[in-house]
Amino acid sequence: MKILILPDPAAAVARCVEIIAQTLNEKPQAVLGLATGGTMEPVYARLVERARAGEIALDRMTSFNLDEYVGLPPEHSQSYHSYMRDRLFGPLGLDPSRTHLPRGDAPDPAAEARALMPRSRRRAASTCSFSASAAMAISASTNPAPRWPRRRGSRR
Repeated sequence: MKILILPDPAAAVARCVEIIAQTLNEKPQAVLGLATGGTMEPVYARLVERARAGEIALDRMTSFNLDEYVGLPPEHSQSYHSYMRDRLFGPLGLDPSRTHLPRGDAPDPAAEARALMPRSRRRAASTCSFSASAAMAISASTNPAPRWPRRRGSRR
């Protein structure tokens, strides 16, 4: 992973958006690992602006969010489903079949996480992951996806 130290939050947002745009312009069907939280809001807002201006196409990308609040259904206003739908997926009109988040209201959260892993594993070869810390240190990782741990008795 390459770590960039930028002078301020605006520069970090601009650089993160540029990395995403470059990734999708080079590989429109890229897989993005996306984060939630207040730090990502300006990133998603800028991506929406650029997509609406025709500068970037996000309609062929696939995304994975790896967390959700246990117990919250996707429709709940505090769920990560709602967060992503309101800030990125909805404004861009993304096909829901290309966006993957675990369900917080799944009867068995561990099984829900396991069910998401094969989908993300199949797509992992072209993953570009974006996350941020509370200190506005946005990071972008285009490293090859890690190998998923094998379960006993499983076959590849």
